[in-house]
Amino acid sequence: MAHRIGERPIYFFELDDETVWGATARVLHQLLRVAHGIADLDDAARPPAL
Repeated sequence: MAHRIGERPIYFFELDDETVWGATARVLHQLLRVAHGIADLDDAARPPAL
């Protein structure tokens, strides 16, 4: 199995007494972008949804 090597952003959210990070923070980041109508950088390469 080949892995793509390169940099990728690491998201985290500091809350009152918790830190959300990793996959959970990435999903939350994507959800917030969708909720606020912010386009992804990869939108141009992505086929349209059916």
